[in-house]
Amino acid sequence: MAAHDVYDLAIIGLGAVGTFALDAATKRGLKTVGIDQYAPPHAHGSTHGETRLIREAYGEGHAYVPLLRRSLEQWRQMDSDFGGDVFFETGVQYLGPANQPSMLDTRSSAGAYDIPLRDYSKHPLGARSLFRTPDDWDHFYEHKAGYLKVENVISSILHRAQTMSATIITGAAFEALETQNSKVTIRLDNQSVVAEKVIMALGPWAHHRLAFLERHLELERHLLHWFKSPDNSFKHSEGFLPFVVHSPEGRCFYGFPQNDQGLVKIAEHSLGHRFKHHADMDRQISAHDIASVEAFRDEYLPTLGALKHSVSCMYTMSPDGHFIVDFHPEHQGVVFAAGLSGHGYKFAPAMGESLVEMAVDGTSKLDWSYFGLSRF
Repeated sequence: MAAHDVYDLAIIGLGAVGTFALDAATKRGLKTVGIDQYAPPHAHGSTHGETRLIREAYGEGHAYVPLLRRSLEQWRQMDSDFGGDVFFETGVQYLGPANQPSMLDTRSSAGAYDIPLRDYSKHPLGARSLFRTPDDWDHFYEHKAGYLKVENVISSILHRAQTMSATIITGAAFEALETQNSKVTIRLDNQSVVAEKVIMALGPWAHHRLAFLERHLELERHLLHWFKSPDNSFKHSEGFLPFVVHSPEGRCFYGFPQNDQGLVKIAEHSLGHRFKHHADMDRQISAHDIASVEAFRDEYLPTLGALKHSVSCMYTMSPDGHFIVDFHPEHQGVVFAAGLSGHGYKFAPAMGESLVEMAVDGTSKLDWSYFGLSRF
């Protein structure tokens, strides 16, 4: 490599977080390279599956809300930049026992940040609900929430970054870092790259490539399912909203209005199967996998049609289910994000922007201290 081939910033991993970091870096005019062992967008990690919920009333913790607000600003801008088909502000409905901890936490988060929550019967599209739930359940909605598209957004942003002079290297697996004379050499399986600063967004490969994270991370298998809408009653235009259901047993299911193919996506956020290495991921769908989500359908959405197909995905879990965002403990000028625990995609624009600020400026405008490595 010639001496002049030194990048201002290298980003390892081009899932959602890495892709948005690449976008933020190119907007700053940095000479940037993005690196991925596959050709994104792909289904090997966690950035796939068509759609993701986005909401501000976040029962997972108050510290997330300012980060969500910044991400929502960016998602709305991207929706404008790419001509729509990115962010759909449909509202999101929440259902569960009124005293269920996650329902209480959602209301607490909304109250702390003055986020309006409305009784579902006052929804402007009508009070009719396709859910069959106990009469004493709480049922409210957040009208400024909605859902995001996944794969097409990643493709569009990577293309934009390339047109703004970013370099993208695919088919190159990360192996090691070396620092010397304030520069970082990134050893890949087929070449080396030198940069002043580095962002590591390795997803499910983080705990095997970053030894200091190995004892803090585990992988978890989850499934996404698509059911047939029998009569188009699950369209958003018919009043059906994206949803989060918290069951009395503590299980959490979420889903979306029917897509253009007349399919309703449903997934369970809770009760994933833990495993240690990404190569051990079981991508086959079993009868047991299907039985679980069909039982949910039968109990809560009995008019929904047959299951059409399912896919698997990986969560990279931290011990407490919260993100880990911090500076590398061994290499100066290197920052990382890991352990996004199945709910990181919606935060990717703000996280990517902040990682660039941390790497280049040494600090971020947003407060990520709650997610630091030192808490373990």
